[in-house]
Amino acid sequence: MQAFDDFLEIGVLGRPHGVRGELKLHLHDSSSQGWRGLTRVRLRSKRGDDTTVAVAAARRANKAVLMRFENIDSREAAQALVGHTLLARRAELPPLQDDEFYLSDLVGLRVEGPGGDIGKITGVHTHPSVDTATVVGADGQTRELVLRPPWFDHVDFDRGVVHLTSLDGFVE
Repeated sequence: MQAFDDFLEIGVLGRPHGVRGELKLHLHDSSSQGWRGLTRVRLRSKRGDDTTVAVAAARRANKAVLMRFENIDSREAAQALVGHTLLARRAELPPLQDDEFYLSDLVGLRVEGPGGDIGKITGVHTHPSVDTATVVGADGQTRELVLRPPWFDHVDFDRGVVHLTSLDGFVE
């Protein structure tokens, strides 16, 4: 997940569902309700091209979210969107609690551990069992950081710093 302007990645479009242009949306956070009520979204191709589209319909179907966009009304048209990243305007997403943040808000923050500065977060990733951040150190080395206690302590957005309690959560 990454932030682009005031848009946040919320998932990736998977295979078409049916013949009328619906697509499966694979959410970065499977428990997220951020897809509900979206009216316009950005779709980013694997090449990095953006297209803004209107959401015609969105619904939960078992564990999947199915979305349909205006002017996408066939399986073939939907197939052309497979693999596109879906970005939603931050203002359209549900409000956060005081102790919550979007993973993409971590991109660009510095990381401090018990011994001081470690590096800067350049990306975040959601995996089935854990969320991670890519951290580039002052030495240019890239490592992944598990974003879970006991390693991950808290975020100080005022200072732009992610605090760690231990460096054991780094994956080389």
